[in-house]
Amino acid sequence: MTAPLPSPAQPTIRVDDDPAALPRDQWNALLAASPLPSPFMRLEYLEAMHASGSAVAKKGWQAQFLSVWDGDTLIAACPAYLKGHSYGEYVFDWAWADAYDRHGPAYPTSSCCSPDTGCTATISATASAATACR
Repeated sequence: MTAPLPSPAQPTIRVDDDPAALPRDQWNALLAASPLPSPFMRLEYLEAMHASGSAVAKKGWQAQFLSVWDGDTLIAACPAYLKGHSYGEYVFDWAWADAYDRHGPAYPTSSCCSPDTGCTATISATASAATACR
């Protein structure tokens, strides 16, 4: 009788409230390999937005950076924020927010983007996910 093969390790999903908790070299390597890399998606830019107080919870940008790990290797990531308003988004959703407010609260919402830019993103080790600046 042969021993069963070990099952492959499952990827781990992590949520961080500070971009500085992520490895800059791995994040930027994923970004560089994407079809449309943007300087606004570099971890240094996102860290600066956080450290300066421009994109922090008290300003309506609660960081919830999503990352997928294979052991110690970052294989996919997304800068996500819980938003308490529409300021700093590329497309303002005031009409939708007003309509929702008439029927219940419109916020918080979730936004996967680089604050105050037109960049929405998911970066991945595969070509199936990419950064897009519109």
